[in-house]
Amino acid sequence: KWEETLAQWQAYMVSDHVAGNGPSIFPSLRIRGPVAFIGLSSAVPTLPFLASGAVSEQQLERLEQQLEETRSQGLFRVIVVHHSPASGVDRRRKRLTNQARLQALLERQGAELVLHGHTHRSTWGRISSTRGDIPVIGTPSASAVGHRTGRQAGYHLYRLEQLEAHWRLSVEIHSYTPEEGLFHQVGVRQLAIPYQR
Repeated sequence: KWEETLAQWQAYMVSDHVAGNGPSIFPSLRIRGPVAFIGLSSAVPTLPFLASGAVSEQQLERLEQQLEETRSQGLFRVIVVHHSPASGVDRRRKRLTNQARLQALLERQGAELVLHGHTHRSTWGRISSTRGDIPVIGTPSASAVGHRTGRQAGYHLYRLEQLEAHWRLSVEIHSYTPEEGLFHQVGVRQLAIPYQR
């Protein structure tokens, strides 16, 4: 039931200045300074041992409008979704089943960044669009200790600068060391992301 599950997180998911409840709150839109955060839900019921997802047609229709509107406002558009829309990130049983549909929409409308989870590790991909490449970044779980290389708990810290010719995005990669019980910065990546107007 909605009331016993996602409703507990509703205050963190709904759009700015919009009252809504239930699954229809997606895609959500929150604008903070020059950044538009667009949240999608890829949660769907699955059979045991499957962890696939899908973004509903209703969400995709509204997403197209939101991307167009926020682009015309000159905002840095960040799409946040659990399953990766980039090809080759997840195995078949864990993939976004309508990945091609979401990719086609992003190819048309563009976006500045896509953030996803689900893989429990740092992944870096891209989707080509008519407006330039869209970085697709997977972030590890901050709470899963993980003992295999690349599966330790971690998080990314993002810093964004608006420059004359492009956006500059700095991504600090932090990883957990179980022996010390601490997070350490293990890398940083700089991305130059063109304006898409």
